[in-house]
Amino acid sequence: MIDSHEILRAAAAGIGVSDAASIAVGTRSTLDGENRVGLFEVRDHPQAGVTTWGTVGMSFFDNRVTTRDDRVLRVELVAAVGSAWEHAGDGLASCALALAAGESCTPDSVFREPFAAASTSTPHAIFVPPFIWGPFATLSDESSVVTWLQAVAVTSEEAEFAVAHGVEALTDFFEAQQPDIFDLGRASVILP
Repeated sequence: MIDSHEILRAAAAGIGVSDAASIAVGTRSTLDGENRVGLFEVRDHPQAGVTTWGTVGMSFFDNRVTTRDDRVLRVELVAAVGSAWEHAGDGLASCALALAAGESCTPDSVFREPFAAASTSTPHAIFVPPFIWGPFATLSDESSVVTWLQAVAVTSEEAEFAVAHGVEALTDFFEAQQPDIFDLGRASVILP
């Protein structure tokens, strides 16, 4: 079984932090304490004014997806958010705990309102392969594979578009319009 130390080392390497031991990990749990997930934050990374957040242990929850060779596909999340948005990590924890409650998290997934508690214009999340940092190593053993997804906060209009047309179609508009995805208070991209 892939343990939390391996996950944190892979996360540190992926975001470009050379010493995984320097990253503090806290936990968030469901109200009943039944499920919990580790959560880390690295301020001013990948740039000044931006905080990298990530899960440690989301992959312990069943993602209900298997690989072509019948191993369980498990997921950890990362996000880069403006440092002023101090509760952004709670959004990632909310995604992880939704997985524990029966959701599935894959590219093309849309999660509703994980960032709503931060009172943002972007309360929803889409998931894409990480693109802000360097490459993230996939972890694997005989029964499972752990991969990484980047959570990107989106507006209600963007979430509806992604549900109707797919996350990839939405990311085409992001690439063309270059919204400040670090800003959870940003306006929606212009959609047809």
